[in-house]
Amino acid sequence: MPSSRRNFLKRGGAVVAGTALGLQAWSQKAPASDVVNLGVIGTGDRGLGLIKELQALSRFKVVACSDILPFRLEQALHAAGKKCRGYSNYRRLLEDKRVEAVIIATPLSLHFEMAAAALDAGKHVYCEKTMVFREEEVFLLIEKVKSSNLTFQVGHQYRSTPLYYRVADMIREGYIGEVINVYVQWNRNGDW
Repeated sequence: MPSSRRNFLKRGGAVVAGTALGLQAWSQKAPASDVVNLGVIGTGDRGLGLIKELQALSRFKVVACSDILPFRLEQALHAAGKKCRGYSNYRRLLEDKRVEAVIIATPLSLHFEMAAAALDAGKHVYCEKTMVFREEEVFLLIEKVKSSNLTFQVGHQYRSTPLYYRVADMIREGYIGEVINVYVQWNRNGDW
């Protein structure tokens, strides 16, 4: 396979194809224990979906959840199990000594503040895409990660899913003929 950015991403995508698989691929900086205790910040559709996916992975245990919407937090606590603690303030979750790493699945405008606070609290971070909202936040967060001994990963599961690469290959190979127009929509089903 020729070396290119596309092929590099494709090979890398095999490691992180799906958020849960990406979590399993954490670097050697990840906690050394057999089970990584996770806190999930933001338990809307994405956060709750991740909690459900993590139930199938023996290496991870959700021990704390945080959301400002009580009904979302309640759903997450139910999905995570009886020993999971709930917090309406994410900073309280970061103070929880059991939490070794956090998943940030909140609106984009909150990512920088929460990721920086998590790193300051000594937690490994998995942050949903997009990493941060403003350009200057990118550089600040990169420096914060470099100065820590912590793992920081950004989720790009759709960018890494083999199905999308196959569709792109089929288009390039002319499988469906010449593409002259594309119509795309994304439908969300569910209230906040």
